[in-house]
Amino acid sequence: MSYSKLLSPLLLLLSYVAQAEPLSWFAEKEGLSYTLVGSVHVGDNSMYPMPDKLIQRLQAADGLIVEANTLEAKQLRYPSANTTVKEQLNDSQLERLGRIARMSGMQIEDVQSFPPWMAAMSLQMSQLQRLGYTPDKGVDLHFMQQATSQQTPIYGLESLQFQIDLIAKQPDDGLEMLTAFMEEFNQTQQLTRCLIDTWNAGDESNLEAFAHISEMSPELEKAFIDDRNQAWAEILNQKQPLEGQDSTIEDGNYFVVVGSLHLVGEGNVRELLEARGFEVTQISNSSAAGCEFGEE
Repeated sequence: MSYSKLLSPLLLLLSYVAQAEPLSWFAEKEGLSYTLVGSVHVGDNSMYPMPDKLIQRLQAADGLIVEANTLEAKQLRYPSANTTVKEQLNDSQLERLGRIARMSGMQIEDVQSFPPWMAAMSLQMSQLQRLGYTPDKGVDLHFMQQATSQQTPIYGLESLQFQIDLIAKQPDDGLEMLTAFMEEFNQTQQLTRCLIDTWNAGDESNLEAFAHISEMSPELEKAFIDDRNQAWAEILNQKQPLEGQDSTIEDGNYFVVVGSLHLVGEGNVRELLEARGFEVTQISNSSAAGCEFGEE
């Protein structure tokens, strides 16, 4: 199992170019239009500034739609764990986990008491921050902060609680996520750098290659990608209400930011919108990233 299997749901998931040109499309049907932008949930300074055309499109939008509005997070409930890391790993794995925890600035005693999914997420975020990739540089938060400053409404396609529950209900409390992270710990820097470079270049083929090597199990891919894509397409097609809303999206012009892997590959959101009658046109200029995601 490659590290990208873990990176995909957590970053849901890029050589530097002079001006970031992330993949983006314009979708339109009757009185409704969307600017669709692919996101990486953590980032660095190489991703900024954003292209002027995206800044201007957000300024003209009736609302910003994101996966989940983290700026208005309500108190989260963490599901009760059926098992802990210490109960799931053998002695050799615990020894390696201890080394990783020390490198991440965390106490192994604390990590051992976590359910596996929480340990994986905590350790990965700590490692990414140590490597210079932080959530405050993530695309979602950047646009949410911009929307807040210009008083543009922000809407979530789903709640943070839904996302926590989705991760926590994986088999064995997410043990597969933790073991994948441990096995591929030393590849994090190279994979994340290439992911950021790919995003910067708007290199769709390279992003699809990243999705291909992730090799999620069919169950995980259905839960993390397919089911959510279908649900989001129904919301954007005015068939279901947004998170926390009583009615569906009103006609208008919206700016939509979701993880890049939801906008490429088979069954992606833009294809689902096309199937529902939207005309979808790419508005970004793409170039080669200068790195490749090789097969293992």
